[in-house]
Amino acid sequence: AYRVNPGSTFREARMDYSGDLVPVQFHGDTIYAVKVNDRPHVILKPAFEAIGLDADRQIANIQKQPWSCTAVTAVQASGQVRNMITADLRSFLMALATIPATRVAEHVRPKLIDYQREVADVIEAHFTRERHQIGRAH
Repeated sequence: AYRVNPGSTFREARMDYSGDLVPVQFHGDTIYAVKVNDRPHVILKPAFEAIGLDADRQIANIQKQPWSCTAVTAVQASGQVRNMITADLRSFLMALATIPATRVAEHVRPKLIDYQREVADVIEAHFTRERHQIGRAH
């Protein structure tokens, strides 16, 4: 189910989930993603926490935005299925872009800027590389 805009309720949509967490390494952090309709979606809470931001506040902020595509996604983690809040890669990057570096703690700024500049490319490259490797195996 996707959140389509701040005033709406969750809209049911047919989603094809891979179900498995995909760890992506980025500047010493592990960002977790999951495939939804063969596209990467970021698990929001650990991603915002890795940057050093208040995850609950950032998730609330992204869900208020009319451009955001977030979902509660069933993910296989540690042998259990857990519901996690995810966002498509574009929404995650746009959420990062709305955070002014001057308004976060000084020790958080360099990491936030790294994420704002590079994280989408790293996640997308990880999934593209995976897709190409699967294609070669067939």
